[in-house]
This record gives sequence, structure tokens and C-alpha cells, in this order.
Amino acid sequence: MKISKYGVSLVRLTEEDIELVRQWRNAEEIKKYMSFQEYITPEMQKKWFETINNPQNFYYIIEYKSDKIGLVNDKNIDWKQKTAEGGMFIWDKRYVNSIVPLKVSLLVLEIAYIMLGWNKTFIKVRKDNPRAIEYNKTLGYKMTGDSTVEDTISMELTANHFFEKYKTLKRLISPDSENEKILLVFEKTDEINGTREAVEEIIKQASKETSDNKIEIIYS
Repeated sequence: MKISKYGVSLVRLTEEDIELVRQWRNAEEIKKYMSFQEYITPEMQKKWFETINNPQNFYYIIEYKSDKIGLVNDKNIDWKQKTAEGGMFIWDKRYVNSIVPLKVSLLVLEIAYIMLGWNKTFIKVRKDNPRAIEYNKTLGYKMTGDSTVEDTISMELTANHFFEKYKTLKRLISPDSENEKILLVFEKTDEINGTREAVEEIIKQASKETSDNKIEIIYS
């Protein structure tokens, strides 16, 4: 599955790319901002992938200008309550301090609140990462207190808070993109693992106010 808008593409993680992700996830400049800071072996990475390669977890390789620059996710999805937990890291230093992370964040939030009609999303941020805390506040996230994970705080974003920020965020990154649609491409593997069925069903249930005419679906 591939989702594109604002010049960025989110490509669902496959086993082919898990070693790339592992190498960057073990890099000190990435690891220090993560809750889990132990060294990840190839065996650990493969076992982890087997647990997240399902319709309850969506991990995407971030592609920009044909380069793979990071990873973003919606995990622990509750399709009935319409909630999920998010996370992102950019490993390509050229884009860490650019507008690209904001483009990725906005696309992921559009997927959640416009394409899928989510009610709420959650994130966990390390307490010693004030920059990330402030960044997520600009997206509309509110702090809810310490999380169950040591040294992290929990933040949440409701649909109402997202839409309060939405127009402002769009103007920041793409003032001329009012009619630009989310491009969603389903591949054969999405049908095999049940992703296509789950996503199509929730899109049908999403509010007509938010989903109609804003998504273009392609079956490859």
C-alpha cells in the first residue's frame, strides 16, 4: 500500500526494508529519542516485523524525491473505537530541520481523520525531548500526563483539535493544495493480508463531510 500527497509518499513497510530500518533505528542519533534503547539484532527485527505485519499496525517507509528518508507509523489500531498510536523518525539529516516532517505529519493525520474518520490518536514522547513535545503541540496534541513507559509522557489528539489546526497547517506547507487529493494505491499483498478489506470498509464508514472527493484509490 502506498499513500501520497504534498510530494511525499508513505510506502507500507515490507520485509525487504526491515534491515534498513533496523540499521537506522540502532543509530545513536535515533535511538536516544526512543523508549526502547537496547541494540536490535536482525533476529529481533524479523520477529518484530511478524508481529506488526497486519491490519492493526501500519508502518510506512517515508519516501521523498525517490529517497527513503524515515519511518512513520499508526499502530495498535482499534478499528471499532477508531483510535491508534502514532510515531515517526527521520534518518536523512538533510530533511530533519526542513518542512518535510510537517508534510509527513499532516499526511498521516489526514489519513487518520479524513480518510479513516478516526476519533483520537495517541503518541508517547520522551521527557528529555522538549523539541518533539513542542512540535506535536503545534499539530494539536495535548499532554495527558506520564505514560506507562518510563521517562515518557503521553499526548493525544482528538478529531476536533486536529480540524482546529488543519487549515493553518495546510497553509504552512502547501497554500495552493486545496484541491489536491490523497492518492491511495492498493497492491496485491494488501488483499492477501486483509489490509485492503479493512481500509476500504472504514473509508466507507467515514463521514461523507471529510472523505468524499478527497481520496483517489488505485488498484495495482
